[in-house]
Order: sequence, then structure tokens, then C-alpha cells
Amino acid sequence: MARFVRKVQLSIAWSLRNSRSEPEIVGGFVEENPDISDLSSKLMLLLAKDVEKSGALFAITAIPSKYRLRNRNRGIETIQYSDKWKEWANAYQVKFFDLTAGFEREAAQGRTVFFDQNIHFNENGHRVVAQELGRELSDIFQEVGVSVP
Repeated sequence: MARFVRKVQLSIAWSLRNSRSEPEIVGGFVEENPDISDLSSKLMLLLAKDVEKSGALFAITAIPSKYRLRNRNRGIETIQYSDKWKEWANAYQVKFFDLTAGFEREAAQGRTVFFDQNIHFNENGHRVVAQELGRELSDIFQEVGVSVP
């Protein structure tokens, strides 16, 4: 019973928070676009510090919006979630792997990167992510003098 009450409470809270805007629904799911909270920012910076203290490079990425890729011709006013993290990364000198260009290239060619009925990558989406991350990692390896085939 407690789980049911909590589920209802969370549903009502979400509805109240989002009642002023039209939800971005794609593939049967509402695509959330939250701002980066102070807590999230602080935790990411702590994680970055710990990773860099170990001698490793700390880098992040965020998945571009499926809704925006599917609705490219609609005038969408808000900044997308992945761009929020890109701006955050730039502000805190954190390496950010931007997947947006690769995803937009595929969308412009009429190729999908997500399954239709959920938010997961299809085979093509995984290929695009691998290509984009491979390109970014190749650049990083070359910067530190490691040859990449």
C-alpha cells in the first residue's frame, strides 16, 4: 500500500511541476528535460576531482533528444538536456563528448538512432555513438602521444 501511495504522490508532484508546459512525448514516453541542480553539479565535480586525482581523464556525455530529432522542423524554444550538460562542462572545464552532430546527421538522412517504442538506441544508434566516441578518444590519445590505428 505504501508503494502505491508513493507512486500516486510522485505522479501528482510531477503533474504539478509540469502543468504549465506541453510534455515532449516520443515513443510513448515523456522526455524529461530537467535543469542541472546544484546537487548534481556538486556531485559531478566531486567525481571529476576523484577521477582526475587518480590520473585519469574525467569526461561526460549526454544523449541528444529523441523528441528533437524526430521533430526537427518544430520551433522548440528550450535548450535540450545534452546542451545543458555541454554548457556545464564548458563552465567547469570538464571534457564533454558531444554526440549531437552525429545524431543530427543521421536524422537529416532519414535514419533513426532510437527504437520507435522506447528511448533506447537501435543498432544504428549504437554505431553512431561508437563512431563519435571513437573520434573523441582518438583525439585524446593523440594529444598524449599514444598512436591510434
